[in-house]
Amino acid sequence: MYAPEEVGMDSKDQRVYTRSWNITAGARGGLGDTGFDYDVYVNRSSTDVTRKSTDFLAVGGIDDYYLGPLLGKVNGYDAYAPNLDVLYQPLTRGQYDQFSGTNRAESNASRTGVTALVTNTSLFELPAGDVGFAMILQGTREKFFNQSADPNAATLFRGQTAGTSAEGQRDLYAIGAELQVPIFDTFSANLSGRYDKYSLQGGGGNGKATWKLGLEYRPIDSLLLRGSYATAFRSPDMFYLYSRESSGYTTNVDTFLCRQAGFTSENFDECPQSSLSVLSSSTGNRDLKDITAETFTYGFVWSALDNALNLSVDYNSVKIENEVSILGTDSILTSEANCRLGTSENGDVNFDINSPTCRQILAQVQRLPATDPINPNGVSKVFSYPINLAKQRQTGIQAAADYKWSAGRAGDFGVNAGYYRPLKHELQQQEGDPVYDMLCCANSNELHYRATFGANWNIGAFSTNVYGIRNAPTWNAIGEERNIGPWTTWNATVNYRINKLASVMLTANNLTNERPPVDRTNGNWPYYDQGVYNAFGRSMFVELSLDFQ
Repeated sequence: MYAPEEVGMDSKDQRVYTRSWNITAGARGGLGDTGFDYDVYVNRSSTDVTRKSTDFLAVGGIDDYYLGPLLGKVNGYDAYAPNLDVLYQPLTRGQYDQFSGTNRAESNASRTGVTALVTNTSLFELPAGDVGFAMILQGTREKFFNQSADPNAATLFRGQTAGTSAEGQRDLYAIGAELQVPIFDTFSANLSGRYDKYSLQGGGGNGKATWKLGLEYRPIDSLLLRGSYATAFRSPDMFYLYSRESSGYTTNVDTFLCRQAGFTSENFDECPQSSLSVLSSSTGNRDLKDITAETFTYGFVWSALDNALNLSVDYNSVKIENEVSILGTDSILTSEANCRLGTSENGDVNFDINSPTCRQILAQVQRLPATDPINPNGVSKVFSYPINLAKQRQTGIQAAADYKWSAGRAGDFGVNAGYYRPLKHELQQQEGDPVYDMLCCANSNELHYRATFGANWNIGAFSTNVYGIRNAPTWNAIGEERNIGPWTTWNATVNYRINKLASVMLTANNLTNERPPVDRTNGNWPYYDQGVYNAFGRSMFVELSLDFQ
């Protein structure tokens, strides 16, 4: 690390330039006296990203300056004759510029789609009312390109691996139809079906039909009972399919060796095998299967005070098969330790080293031989790639309430609240693996509940909104207690309508500058679960909007 006094405030800048655009053009109207309306449009969107970072050069740079000439090898490792005096001499900005260069990465993604929608609010008439109809046709082409680093990064920069490129293209087609059927005056059904098909550049593709049935029953005017069942289908993201191998060095804890030596999450930072530089390699997987799902929901909506007050409660159940997941290096090393030691750190979950998942995890970790003079049996490389999870199922309860009222000249007010609580979440990574309870014992960082609250005030050209999120306490790193948090953040917006054309909005996120709760059992910096919490403090934005419609 170098102080700004040595090399300047911008010496280690990483700058990201993003250019995005989105264009939609179309036509809508009626098909004569048939009762059918059409809406046809073409959409084209594209995003280009360029990242420029400053990295040290591999040749004639910082290594030569500090290490000195190469003397030969000792125990298979390079030996140098460093000049120790330079360790205590500040670098000049000129030296820093001489030792470093710009590492450039680029990526772009585009999407071109054509959509045709035909609707008829009265396809034919039933005793309880008109049957509504809608039909959709879609065709889409998606493309992406990603250059992870300079193509010559491995030879130009120290500690860097070769920049890799990935690119792919996918064509998608879909046709669907929907019927809104009033069976009785108080009972209606919504039935829809869809067929999706995709083809991949280089071969491959699939197609599948999905459907949905929704029912609504209103026994009295103020009460609506509702339920639905639906199936879903999608192909994996293109980056997961086409990504070529890329690698880089990360800092990780060798969880297996540390736990084997008696260390725990609370004191991993004291373990000699903590903060190790590990070569992490990732690649895509063209063998990924399509993702399928089934959802089932039922609940009610109650309205009162001329619909000024609305309350809703819904139960939902989601079953997913072949969901795509990619594990980070830390997660892989934690799972490897569980498999090798046969149990989780807290002892609540047992692991079979011969299970399909353990065999896969062990194959993803490459270790040095026991005879290595520097780090015997230590991690040398971790392989990561996307995989399909066998299946998972989650059920939960979702509730919401909102109330609106007018205060005359003082404006219009509204308040709302929401609450979600998972009841069950089970996961099986591969066929033959045990089924894990993801709500227990730090098996996952899933929140036990999430509550929201909002309030808004509209008066004249001004509108304001305050929105708060309260996340439930999470499991500590060693999985013994759910005692980290809760964590509550507040966001706010103020919008002013200048005229029919323009408006300006001020947004503040994390208004109270709330910091993530610290987990004292987490021995790794920054000492909180980065999958749940983030270090973004208060941020403010000003946005000018122009509406030319």
